[in-house]
Amino acid sequence: ARVHVDACRAVEEVGRIDDDRKRRDRVREAAQQALAIKTGVEFWRTLKPRCMGTLFWQLNDNWPVASWASIEYGGKWKLLNSEAKRFSAPVISAVYKDENNHYPLYITSDLIQECQAILTVEKRHISGELLEKRTDTHHLSQGQSLQIIKDCQHKFAIDPQEHFLEIYLEVTTPDGGRFYHRNSAFFAPFKDMILPETKIKTEIIRNGNEFVITLSASGTALFTALDLPGYKGIFSDNNFTLLPGKMREIIFFPAEEYSAEQIAKDIKIYHLKTTYNK
Repeated sequence: ARVHVDACRAVEEVGRIDDDRKRRDRVREAAQQALAIKTGVEFWRTLKPRCMGTLFWQLNDNWPVASWASIEYGGKWKLLNSEAKRFSAPVISAVYKDENNHYPLYITSDLIQECQAILTVEKRHISGELLEKRTDTHHLSQGQSLQIIKDCQHKFAIDPQEHFLEIYLEVTTPDGGRFYHRNSAFFAPFKDMILPETKIKTEIIRNGNEFVITLSASGTALFTALDLPGYKGIFSDNNFTLLPGKMREIIFFPAEEYSAEQIAKDIKIYHLKTTYNK
């Protein structure tokens, strides 16, 4: 598969941009970079044993610059690095569009032992409403990539402009190992989807040297991105789908001393709809 990333520009520290419209543009571009690399890596992982590994350019910068790097010169993670945690997980789910315009769903394991995977697929309206839910258990041998569904669009009667899938994996191994993975699958260009006007609420508490940020949304928020302009530290997760009625906890690991009041005052939260120019 060829991933077209011509318009993708990785941006050095979104928080240094003063103009809010420009900042929203940069967040969207960073999400596009993450999506481009994610799409390629997930597809290539399904090709095992023909393809047995991937590297992406590039991990980090050694001077301040706008680049492909997933970690900035100062150590701040771009959205790509959070996405890389997911697409590099030992066991992943993946949906992609093939040459026949089908959307197969795969489970791919890089484990050196067999495993059991509980796969849950939710069909949701773009508003966030749950329309259908299926759960099945699958056995994977060592290092196997297994096609589970030949065409998700047909199987779930997807209207590309209105529906998407949320996919959850819970994987266990004979020696007690346990792994989790979550993914989202879309079937139309995002510009063609009527995204809801979504508000995100936050609650921030300090837990030792870390900050627990609890998010809740009034509707579906695609590519939810957290940012603390000028702060040093990393988030436990970023660039994810936030669903209404499902709270999500994100940890901020600061590299310097901050208060919960400072975090609450300065945190910026975006999602795809908020990056559209109004």
